[in-house]
Amino acid sequence: MELSPSQKKTEKIVDELVKKGEITQKKGSDIVKTLLEKGKDIRKEIEEIVEKRVVNIHKKLNIPTRADLEKLSKMITSLEKKLKKG
Repeated sequence: MELSPSQKKTEKIVDELVKKGEITQKKGSDIVKTLLEKGKDIRKEIEEIVEKRVVNIHKKLNIPTRADLEKLSKMITSLEKKLKKG
């Protein structure tokens, strides 16, 4: 799996601390793991917030949903069939 730019940066910074002797390799690995996990958690929280905001904006603008459009499409198809018969 390819590392994201933020993962590469995190590992580079931690590697530099290990090289300087400021932290051990084990501690560095733990830090990277912790930071990446927190990053995933934060990303998930942000995605949830954005999704909720989009849904709220969608409702405020009264934009039809995909389900609404599919329902209308079925109604139109049904009406077209009735017109052709009648």
